[in-house]
Parts: sequence; C-alpha cells; structure tokens
Amino acid sequence: MSTVGICSCAGNFNNLGTGSDCIPLLEAPQNLIFALLKKDDGSDNCIDVTGALNDAQMSLLFEAEIAHDRYYPLNGIKEYTLEAAEAVTVDSASGATRNVRKGRASVTYRFWSNNPSKLAEKLETYKCLGGLGVFITDTAGNILGKGNSDGNLCPRGIEDNSLIITPVAHSFEDGGYVDIKWTYTIDSGEETVEYILASDFASDFDALEVDALEDANLEIVSVGQTTMTYKVYKDFGSLVGRLPVKGLGGTSLTEGYNNTDTASVAWITNVESPNGTYTTTYSSQDLSDVMTVRGASGVTIVNGFDTKRFSDVTGTVA
Repeated sequence: MSTVGICSCAGNFNNLGTGSDCIPLLEAPQNLIFALLKKDDGSDNCIDVTGALNDAQMSLLFEAEIAHDRYYPLNGIKEYTLEAAEAVTVDSASGATRNVRKGRASVTYRFWSNNPSKLAEKLETYKCLGGLGVFITDTAGNILGKGNSDGNLCPRGIEDNSLIITPVAHSFEDGGYVDIKWTYTIDSGEETVEYILASDFASDFDALEVDALEDANLEIVSVGQTTMTYKVYKDFGSLVGRLPVKGLGGTSLTEGYNNTDTASVAWITNVESPNGTYTTTYSSQDLSDVMTVRGASGVTIVNGFDTKRFSDVTGTVA
C-alpha cells in the first residue's frame, strides 16, 4: 500500500522513539549567518563537518576572498516571530480534507541599531541575490541549518524575492531597529533542520563571538613619487565625518599598486596619524603613473575589513 497526497511513497515508516533523554536542547536564536546556497564554483556552500571545525577552518568561510563563498553574520537578535507553515488544503462537501501542498514558514527578526537606515541600506543588497540562504546561531552557540546528501550543514533556503527589510527610526519612546522578514523555501521547513553543537567545534572557535566584516572606503589625499597620504573610513558616521578605519598601519597589511606598471609597490613605512589617515613612503615611481592602495599581496580581507572598494579609487603621481 502506498501513501497519497503530499507524502512520499518511497521508504518505510519511521519509528517515533526519541532514544536517550540526553538529546541536546536547542536554544532561542541569537545571530543570523547569511550565505548563498551555492559557491562561485557551483558546489554546495556548506560547513564540512568532517573537517577540523576549528577557528582556521571557519575563518575560511567568514573571511572568504570570493564574496559568493563568504558567510555574512548579523549579530544581536532582540525579538523574533515565527509564522509556522500551514498546509494548503481543500475541503469537500462530504467533509473530507485533502492536502494539496506543504506550507511555507516565514520568520521576522528584529535588530536594534543606532543607524537603522544605514543597516537597512546594506541589507537591501541581499534582496537581489537569488539562491540566498541562512544559518541560525542560537544562544548556546549551536549553529542550525539544513543537512545535504554529503552529511554537511548547509544554509536553509530563503525564497527568492521574499526578503523584506523594514527600518524604523528612533522615536520618543523607542530606539531605532530593523526588522528582517523572509519566507523559507518549501524544502527548507522546520522539519529539515540539522545542527552542529557548540561542543562539536574546537575550543578556539565560538560561533557567538564571530564578528561581521566591515566595508572600508578609501580617499587618496595626495600621491608623490615616493610618498602617499590616504584616508580609510567606514560607511557609518555623518557625511562630514565618517568613522575612521583604524589599525591598518605598518607595512604588512596593505601595499600600493601601480596600475600603469601593473605592479605592487611595497611600503617602506606606513604611519597612521591621526586615526584613519595614513602616510606612506615607497620606492620612486614615475610621474603621471596611476596608483591605488590594496591589501598586501592583493588580498581583499584585511584586519576585519573588506577593501573591495579600494580598487575603484586611484591617484596620479605628481
């Protein structure tokens, strides 16, 4: 005898015993981790549970140079509302009910923000991404997602075009916040949830302590044959005074790049003063050469900042 309706006709009935009383208790959501379901090469964008599960392995995900492969955490859920999936059914005149298809679960998460408009602006860029997914980190540091055929933990799918971002400004009675709402794909319902326990990770990694990368912007003040002055600043702050990006001094984190000669230019010195303003020295470059700044050895992720926008800003040696 086969099953009917929205059920699968393959396989056996599942037994309902839960086994030991020591099944881990998953806690309330604490942080989100957005990720595309597929990497740039087309493979599943998942956490390999056969790996070391240590800080080095997880950093490859949270700080991936390829943006399509990267995990994007958003920390500090303050409230959430789950709208459980309701199956679509049809009632007959005889009183019978027929299941037509599974329902889709929706959820809304609220994040407090001192600048909800800017946070919403950043989140809006995720709305145009097809194949977006999400992990949940709960208050115990467990990461919840969806398993795949290889037994790895993957993001749960977010239905395309379902992401809704609602910023709410500060009022006399409440602080500013951003609500994020989406609908899960039909194959990513609550019944599909798998997880990695906090205790499954090596002791040097804590999912609750993962910080999101920040976008960094570059302004080149002056470029000489042997010296350059430039400013690095965040998206946040006023139009007159964006918040400075500090801590990129020294010669190991960044370097110059001569677009005219298509060659890197190592800093001899790189001094930060005041905060976010850097003055460098380097070997002599030709007049009229076009230069920019980048991460050392051409990397994009530098000291917790994404420097992808640096390449769009150039200065001419004068």
